Amino acid sequence: MEISRELALWSHRLLGIAQTGLAFATSPYDVERYRDLLLLAAEMAAARNARAYLDEQLADQLARAWRSQVQAGIQGYPTPKVGVGAIVFNEQDQLLLVHSTFRQEWSVPGGLADLGLAPSEVAHKEALEEAGVEVTPLQLVGVVDSLRHGFSPPLHIYSLLFYCRLEGGEPAPKTAEIDQVGFFSQDALPAPLTMDVTLAFEWHHRLRRDSYFD
Repeated sequence: MEISRELALWSHRLLGIAQTGLAFATSPYDVERYRDLLLLAAEMAAARNARAYLDEQLADQLARAWRSQVQAGIQGYPTPKVGVGAIVFNEQDQLLLVHSTFRQEWSVPGGLADLGLAPSEVAHKEALEEAGVEVTPLQLVGVVDSLRHGFSPPLHIYSLLFYCRLEGGEPAPKTAEIDQVGFFSQDALPAPLTMDVTLAFEWHHRLRRDSYFD
């Protein structure tokens, strides 16, 4: 693993410890220590460059922003975001993929979970909103940690991937976030892909039936 990515991961973990400590600390001495730890995390993040040069202005900006995010008690406990993805195949054994205008990458339909909705409801919603198709989630394929699949902090997401049955609809972009939608066979996948989709094809072809997790 390259040193800049290691620095990002260390900084991310220190930030979590510091923000959690500040959320629950009652002693002024502990508060001071956790603020120092948060500043250290900011300095590590601000030194993540080709020359490992500490950008003090950036470190100060990060520290101020991170301190402003702290809330007391359980509301202040930092955790990964939750994402949901829909794995959908057609009768030709092709996988449904959407192209993001923001990331300029292909992925299965999906997004961050919405308050008040069950994970399976989010999978249905994302497939309809991003690709214009109706699906029925059938089974949880796996739980994927973004940091173990090429992403770097501060983006940290646990993605719940659902294997879904295609019920109908014409695949087409339904939101400004998506500009292309299509079904693709495993030997003709578009590039770049946000994540490896081998797991999706293994499930579809019944080569795997145990849930994946990091």
